[in-house]
Amino acid sequence: MNKAAAVEEPSIKQRIRRFFDKKETVKEAVVKSSGINFLTRFVGYLKYLCIAVFIGFNRETDAFFMASGLLGMFMVFVDVFDSVGVPNLVRAKKQSEEEFRHLASNLFALTLILGVLVTLGALLASPFIARIAFGFSAHRQTYVRIFFLILIPELFFAFLFHHFGAILRSDRKFTIFFVGQFIFGTVSTLTLFLTLPFFHQVWIIPASFSLAQIAAAIFIAYYAREHFHVKLEWNEQTKNMVKQIGFLSCLYALMPLYTLADNAFASYLPQKTISALNYGMMIALVPASILQFSVIAITPLSEQEADWGKLKQYLRFLILFSLPVIVGSWLFITPVLKLFMGYGRFSSIDLGLTAEAVRYYSLILPFALGLGVLYRAYQIKNRYLPLILFSISGAISNVVCKDYFIFHLHLAIRGIAISTLIGYILIYGGSYWYLRGITRVSAK
Repeated sequence: MNKAAAVEEPSIKQRIRRFFDKKETVKEAVVKSSGINFLTRFVGYLKYLCIAVFIGFNRETDAFFMASGLLGMFMVFVDVFDSVGVPNLVRAKKQSEEEFRHLASNLFALTLILGVLVTLGALLASPFIARIAFGFSAHRQTYVRIFFLILIPELFFAFLFHHFGAILRSDRKFTIFFVGQFIFGTVSTLTLFLTLPFFHQVWIIPASFSLAQIAAAIFIAYYAREHFHVKLEWNEQTKNMVKQIGFLSCLYALMPLYTLADNAFASYLPQKTISALNYGMMIALVPASILQFSVIAITPLSEQEADWGKLKQYLRFLILFSLPVIVGSWLFITPVLKLFMGYGRFSSIDLGLTAEAVRYYSLILPFALGLGVLYRAYQIKNRYLPLILFSISGAISNVVCKDYFIFHLHLAIRGIAISTLIGYILIYGGSYWYLRGITRVSAK
């Protein structure tokens, strides 16, 4: 009897396979992914702690964050495939497993084509793109250009990561995707911890990001290996997806403009400002990156065609989730930063600038979380133009406010963060109002 029990006992490999292959409900996914994402963000924090302690804030770290912001303009297309993939795959799966596999192979072909084209576009733009850092000297712009080139492999492999991630998430296998993100954070952090204490070179930072993205893409591709089929068919479905990609590219290109505008205007401010702003935004939005609610919510919203009742429930939850985080950020961020980052080359000036950035950027949290869900709802309902118009108005107001707050009111970091907040509020308010209107009309 003991022998029989021993035979029936699943091996560690089988347990791991069951853990990853199990289809999850939204509640299960939120609980499991929040734990994994917490570890991912903790590891990510260690990465930025390593940068702060062993390098500190200087003109080269400013150049790296500027290069990272510029790369975000090309990463837009990665997000586009992520958003187009899941709703279409969910609909295909409702029809049949064969239709799901057929669409996955078609989407893989589009992913490879767009990935190659966007990567080539980034390479061709690299000699000129650093000039967007208007306030940088020619020497500092050279650093931006070099770091941008080192980040190029991250761009290409991000396409593969998010393509296979979309396939797995559409099948309600969320955990693999989040473990892949954990691998990205772990590999980049380990690379920095093993190198920066001995070689205080900023180019190692973008190199660690590219290496980590390659490792994460290999991991997630392994678990989606049954979908390694490339077959491009130019049918109505493909035309519709290309149309969606075009609309979403216009839409998603506007959001990285916020980071790019922050960095571009901050290039006129004293050294260290860009680094502090990027650290501030990252820390303020840690709860959003841990929760990653829209990544999970897109599947049930797709299944229910973006039901308004479900959408309001999600938005209320995100607002209630954000309020204590904002209060905590204003009250405790300085001692927390001093406790965890106040070492090595991270100076008191770095601490003060980062704390100020965190306080004001934390106000963005409920709108950033809510917009992720609203964007998914618009995509599911195939309503892109209103969202693009709202986003354009938000982006324009963001730039206008930055110009006024920085060059006329001299608000420095506060001006940059507050103008970003105003842009987010305009997009969120307009998107919510319009979506509520069309939902009521359709209900009648």
